[in-house]
Amino acid sequence: MLAACLTVSSAPAFAQVVDLVDGPVNVSVHVGRPAAQGPAQSASPSDQEELVSSVSALSTGLAFYTANYASLAGKPVPFNIVGTDPSFGASTTSIPTVLVPLKFVFPNAGNPALDGTNVLPAVQNSPVFLSTNYKAGAIDLGVTQYGDAFQRAEFWNLPGFSQNYHVLLGAPTVAPTVTITVPSGAGNAYLMSNGRYIGVLDFDYFDQVLAPLVANYQANQLPIFLTDDVYLATDGIIDNCCVAGFHASQSGSIATAKTWIYAAYGEPGTLSDPTGAGFVDVVALSHEVAEWLNDPFVGAFQGVNWIPPAVLPGQGGACIANFETGDPLEAVPYTFTKVTNGTTYHLQDEVTLPWYLHSAPSFSVNGWYTFQNLSGVLPLVINSPASIAGSYTNTATLAFAPVNAAVTGNIVYVGRGCPAGSISAGSPDDPYLTNPSGKIALIDRGACGVSLKIDRAAKAGAIAVLIGLVAPGDPFSFSYAGGTSFVPSLVIPQTTSTLIKTTLGLSPVNGTLSPANTIPPSFSSLCGPG
Repeated sequence: MLAACLTVSSAPAFAQVVDLVDGPVNVSVHVGRPAAQGPAQSASPSDQEELVSSVSALSTGLAFYTANYASLAGKPVPFNIVGTDPSFGASTTSIPTVLVPLKFVFPNAGNPALDGTNVLPAVQNSPVFLSTNYKAGAIDLGVTQYGDAFQRAEFWNLPGFSQNYHVLLGAPTVAPTVTITVPSGAGNAYLMSNGRYIGVLDFDYFDQVLAPLVANYQANQLPIFLTDDVYLATDGIIDNCCVAGFHASQSGSIATAKTWIYAAYGEPGTLSDPTGAGFVDVVALSHEVAEWLNDPFVGAFQGVNWIPPAVLPGQGGACIANFETGDPLEAVPYTFTKVTNGTTYHLQDEVTLPWYLHSAPSFSVNGWYTFQNLSGVLPLVINSPASIAGSYTNTATLAFAPVNAAVTGNIVYVGRGCPAGSISAGSPDDPYLTNPSGKIALIDRGACGVSLKIDRAAKAGAIAVLIGLVAPGDPFSFSYAGGTSFVPSLVIPQTTSTLIKTTLGLSPVNGTLSPANTIPPSFSSLCGPG
């Protein structure tokens, strides 16, 4: 149940360990909640009238267009999307945006507080609001905001689209900080080993907090309710954690329905690892901004953008039925970095509308089905010997050791490769069967964390790493388990690993890992019968 979407099953998303002073806690991180949940989304008519009272009959609703897009080779499906119809050419839409910092004072001993005011400068300085250059492969998308760059990429090859098309968030105004004292049973603050707190609030309680705040804003505005490391979970208990953000809207007419976003700013090391993998800084906010742009009326069933039900990759068969751009890429999550004013931020890749529509070819940039193509298959290319040369596409990438640049070299098999102390206290280094310096190290999975194996190989001079599975099955990604030094890495199946090992007994093996060889993902897999 992800990102204000309607799912027909739920499943763990990004698995993460929160390192509390009382010991580590395993959490499953989502960005969102089911459609038509949240404050005022299913309000009674009288409640609804009160909530929209601040919007006069003459005020303007959210700027959006409605258009049909062909799905499954011909069936027209209507969509309500923020901005103007991109098929009509050049236009710029600017949405008045308000940042609303929330300060929560928790009922735990000492009444620890987590204040969204503290992260306002970081959010204002981020690529969500400031402009930087975006590219999609060799295509220059322009110098603009994150959400606008994504919309431009999404419709790049749509007939009538102009490269002067923009949908922007206005320079955000900042509302006064709202201070909320959390009652006992509605949430908790947990002390982490790094000395910081992580806050967890109950869903229903948080809805009660937001309802009167939403009433302060007009339908043409986008209020963003911002917290600093405060997340949502059933009963406000960390064992049920975490939802890091959602977007929502009122029920009733979409012409006057208010929309809004909640997003937690992720402090480094809370729901992320030292390499930046996971939900850190504005990942959750970027996810929700992109989804709000493309499916703003998730609380009004007459305004939901329905799509052919699709399987959410990496989420145990969970199925989604409305147009949410971030959910299919949040299980890892797939993120990339941008720098604004000297600060590096993490942003989520997003699927484009053709991914859901099964458009072939895709009308998005490069014919891709995602903004940055990060979830494409990155093959291991074996250059020699000729007997096994070719592109081996059954691989998995690792968020903490991405392949951001091409690497070519001879492959050497080093064995299991666990470093000292990683198997048990006082355990020695696994002996390397071959020196990996200047080579691509092939390492068997098992006994210790994959990231520790890669860290050791990188420090020994390896230019890249292949993690070979030691049992049948398809490759899969691994969570960060420690380490500070990483090189481009891929996970390969047992069959490929065994083939390389066997060939190494006869001749050298030379291989390449390169992002230029990435095979774009195809469109979604359908859920349900048939």
